[in-house]
Amino acid sequence: SSIAGALMILFFIKLKTENINDYLSLNSLNFKSSYYFFLATFALLIVMEFISKKYPDIFATEFVLESYKSANSLPLLYLGVVIFGPIFEEMLFRGFLFKGLQESFLGSTGAVIVSSIIFSAIHIQYGIAVIVFLLFPMSILLGYARLKSNSLILPILLHSLNNLLTCLVTHFEIY
Repeated sequence: SSIAGALMILFFIKLKTENINDYLSLNSLNFKSSYYFFLATFALLIVMEFISKKYPDIFATEFVLESYKSANSLPLLYLGVVIFGPIFEEMLFRGFLFKGLQESFLGSTGAVIVSSIIFSAIHIQYGIAVIVFLLFPMSILLGYARLKSNSLILPILLHSLNNLLTCLVTHFEIY
């Protein structure tokens, strides 16, 4: 579904403009800003892990565990969750939607906040506490990574890293 969704986004962008790379800001990364955003991501992940260990009942969600346990193929699960999911979601939220919001009266900061709210809201399966304390802050970080780097590639990489670490933590909780 992520592949089909990404193709649909590309189709709609192509209807609007000739240059998909410019619309999605598929620009090369600056090492220095990327480095700082990776550090910020690791710091946020550490804080999130600390919060979830301190208040495990608030963040208890069966969705991730059940998805992981019911996967027929862990390599396919990882491919979907770590690669294709982040590519599609970032194309949609920090690419397609972000660009439209940024060019509206909301501007850049509004684009970060509104795209983060919508991104967080579609992950309702994790529960409100997870959305408010974990997903929304990560989404804000991804939005500012997109804004400050002027590239969609950085939030894709950060999102993939987040999902990979989440999968690994889940794997070690189960096994």
